[in-house]
Amino acid sequence: MLLQLDTAQARILEEVLEVARRELMIESARADGHDFREELHAREDRIEEILAQMQSARNCHSWTPTH
Repeated sequence: MLLQLDTAQARILEEVLEVARRELMIESARADGHDFREELHAREDRIEEILAQMQSARNCHSWTPTH
């Protein structure tokens, strides 16, 4: 999937993903069930992967904002 974002959109997406990641960390620490905790960790991992891809794209200059 290809997603084109301008600079403001990319910043907002990163902020939203960071907040979601932090909330998942807190929720997984409080989770009682092992399976549920594992699901939360998996979601957290996916978010970290997305954030890493965004950071990598920006560092490699392959990410070019449209505005």
